[in-house]
Amino acid sequence: MSVFILLAITGIFLITACVNKFVSFKLCALCASIFLTWVGLLLMYKIGYFNDAIVLGLLMGQSITGMYYAVSRRVAPSLRIFTLPFILSLTFGAYLLIVGMSSILPPLFILLAVWVFAYVVFAYRNDPGKKTIVDTAINCCGAK
Repeated sequence: MSVFILLAITGIFLITACVNKFVSFKLCALCASIFLTWVGLLLMYKIGYFNDAIVLGLLMGQSITGMYYAVSRRVAPSLRIFTLPFILSLTFGAYLLIVGMSSILPPLFILLAVWVFAYVVFAYRNDPGKKTIVDTAINCCGAK
């Protein structure tokens, strides 16, 4: 990983932390610094000035994780059944940003199937026969 990338993340973090002192809305300085860094790197990647797709993917993955945590804090526990399709959708979106729209249909069909399955399980979440599956999916990370 380039020193430039580490300095960019650090610089944006410090700027965002300082800006937060003067604005009414607060941004997560870490989230903003990672996001703005990978957006800048993605633009450079697309025009040919940056060629490390691995670093780009790692930074995007950090943003995906941050989005997951931000959403999971605000969503009702019963909606956590959609955690897997949500994470897979964000991951697929990040992948498409890097590689483009080539061969989009097979993964799109899989995503659709996972969303439909999650919805069916959600719809029958109170059925005694499905309760174990729903509870396992909702508490996949040990959250209660």
